[in-house]
Amino acid sequence: MKTATLCTGERDPFGRPMVAGAGIRVEEFRFDVAGREAVAVTVAQPKANLSSRPSLSLPFTLYANYGRGISTTRRGAALRAARGRDHRFLPVGSSQQPGRLSTSLDAFWIDRSNEHIYIPDDGSFEFKGPSRSYGFEAKASLEITHRLSLNAGLTKVANSFYLGTSPRIYEDSARTSPLRPG
Repeated sequence: MKTATLCTGERDPFGRPMVAGAGIRVEEFRFDVAGREAVAVTVAQPKANLSSRPSLSLPFTLYANYGRGISTTRRGAALRAARGRDHRFLPVGSSQQPGRLSTSLDAFWIDRSNEHIYIPDDGSFEFKGPSRSYGFEAKASLEITHRLSLNAGLTKVANSFYLGTSPRIYEDSARTSPLRPG
């Protein structure tokens, strides 16, 4: 993955420091399976970010990000993504760093062009159509020494469903709260 980013330092309408950025994320997928023709797919996706500190005296930052990308292990999905089928994500949140403790809390919204799910009965994967997920994520890092830190995170998917269905069909094979000790 290669990323080109342009960042600018500006002031928000209230005169506080603000950082705005925009960039391009370039991903290359290579599929080389014995007995099949090798395929390489390169996809460029936009990204943007905005952050501001409400008060310079507090170690607190508000942020919003936007991005597009691909998450797949399948050749066909990468080829479709190159033609505009991918996922969009928008996290909005805050980060704090009082001393040796760093924390962040954000809400996220993810739209996928084609949900890739695991079928446990036969161990296969299949595409189920466009979906939307939203939830929140909390992360913390405690610096124990200069070279050692303790990290933890929690992601909670509050809702995940397929778009364009009536009545709404919920994605029932998504993990909803993976703990990630670090």
